[in-house]
Amino acid sequence: MEIEKSIHGTMMVIGGAGVLITGKSGIGKSELALGLLDRGHQIISDDLVTLIRKDNVLIAQCPPTIKNYLQIYGLGIIDVRKHFGTSSIVRQARLEIIIHLKKTLDTISNPLLPEKIKEIIFNIPIPKILFPVGYLRNLPLLIETLAIDNIKTGELNELILEAK
Repeated sequence: MEIEKSIHGTMMVIGGAGVLITGKSGIGKSELALGLLDRGHQIISDDLVTLIRKDNVLIAQCPPTIKNYLQIYGLGIIDVRKHFGTSSIVRQARLEIIIHLKKTLDTISNPLLPEKIKEIIFNIPIPKILFPVGYLRNLPLLIETLAIDNIKTGELNELILEAK
């Protein structure tokens, strides 16, 4: 049986893994997606993501009305296919990790490493990393490194096991 729901965020494929980027409106999710696209990663959906539970897996898809588009404050709506080509868009991917952007003005009081927790969606535990967003940070590079490092080092698998 399939069940689904929509969630506010941007869904990307980074290093082959499905990564949901969440955070408050205006924090820079779409601009981050633009930077990740420029670095060769792929997008599924911007602003609204449909999550579908199939067995014990969460699949992320784009609602048809916003397919292929990215909305950037100050630029407007960008046609991803036109700017980055058809290979930059993926129809769906398994949700493997959530990276939640949270605004911070004080980098001194923040821990050196991002906080790792879990989020339960349709009774499926998903690893979630709380990532501080501050001024003068190269977010596309940092998020790419964070996602790929967690995938390649096996930390993602450990997070999944811890989350269960």
